[in-house]
Amino acid sequence: MLFALGECACSCSYHPWLISRVPDAKLMRANALSNSMMGIGLFFGPSIGVGLVGTGSASVVWLTLGALCGLVGITTTQRRRREAIT
Repeated sequence: MLFALGECACSCSYHPWLISRVPDAKLMRANALSNSMMGIGLFFGPSIGVGLVGTGSASVVWLTLGALCGLVGITTTQRRRREAIT
């Protein structure tokens, strides 16, 4: 029930948040990138989840997910720095 409420809140607030955070000139690109990443996640997510759960180790699951989130954060930070320079 709690997950469903969170999912509903995210679904109805994500795009307005994105629109408020992205400049108008980059909004179409940001929206397309966001939707494509969600599609990729929906396509590959279940198989990645089954593979991680199949390891049988909670630490492997959480460390892998944490490492992937860290990689996304580092990549985003580096990209923003490059954009700020140019």
